[in-house]
Amino acid sequence: MRLTAITRSVATSKKLIDSWASLMALMGNTTLKRQLNLVTQEHRSLQERLQGARSNLRFTEKRVANLEVELSN
Repeated sequence: MRLTAITRSVATSKKLIDSWASLMALMGNTTLKRQLNLVTQEHRSLQERLQGARSNLRFTEKRVANLEVELSN
């Protein structure tokens, strides 16, 4: 009887360990998903800033070109 009880206890412990491992993996995945979302948002923000900077540069280049034309006339 004692051996059967110990075997059950070991089996129960193994199930708990497996459940715990699954939970930890899930938590790890959740943490990674959060980090991925943060990095994705930061990337999007940087892309928008880069587009704005490029637009400003084009505007400035056009403005300089127009001023150069005015000066040459």
